Amino acid sequence: MQRTWGGGNVVGETGFGLLTTLLIVPGVVVFFASGFLFGVSVAAAFLVMASAVVWLLVTAAVVTAVSGICRTAFYRLAVDGRALAAFADANLSRPFRGV
Repeated sequence: MQRTWGGGNVVGETGFGLLTTLLIVPGVVVFFASGFLFGVSVAAAFLVMASAVVWLLVTAAVVTAVSGICRTAFYRLAVDGRALAAFADANLSRPFRGV
């Protein structure tokens, strides 16, 4: 179980961490850059800030959900020795292969 669960989970969590960082950085940049809009229009600044916050919340929710699904698939593979039906074509037992 340790070999399958450990390797797959580390690769999955690292990948999701990098993905989260790549998706959150633009939202943070837009949020702080919207401060420059206060001189032009307060309403526009708040609209852009609100959009950035929505982007950050949706990103966090989606990445968390997909990460949980992936963790579940690796756990089931580690316990049962076979992948879930949705992951049948993926080679979950060798996560480093092809990297």
